[in-house]
Amino acid sequence: MIVSLWMAEDGGMLFNNRRISRDSEVISDLGALASDSVIFISDFSSKLFRDAPFSVIESSNPLECAGAGDYVFIENLRIKPYIEKTEKLIIYKWGDKYPSDFKFDISPEKEGFKLCESYEFSGKAHEKITREIWIR
Repeated sequence: MIVSLWMAEDGGMLFNNRRISRDSEVISDLGALASDSVIFISDFSSKLFRDAPFSVIESSNPLECAGAGDYVFIENLRIKPYIEKTEKLIIYKWGDKYPSDFKFDISPEKEGFKLCESYEFSGKAHEKITREIWIR
């Protein structure tokens, strides 16, 4: 499975069960990467994908539902229990730090992933967003 997420520079993803930020350009970029694939999302993320021009499947646990080659977008889920079935990570980072109490729970390098691409683009809410693609 291909897991995508966004986070602040320090790994923060949520604060008090609220996303620390969002940017519609990230959703567009992910949709372009997934092209004809479906993206599995959690109920928590449904608002972000409401007007997306591509297919999504909502699930209470998209990491459990996704199989090989499937895309999953996570915001409020821990990836560590599913790391063995994760073949690729797509991580979007903002260059800022925000207060957070829920952080990305792995280090890609320590889990055997290698950074194969880093791309910067401008978002609607952030001047600079960095997309990193990590593969095994």
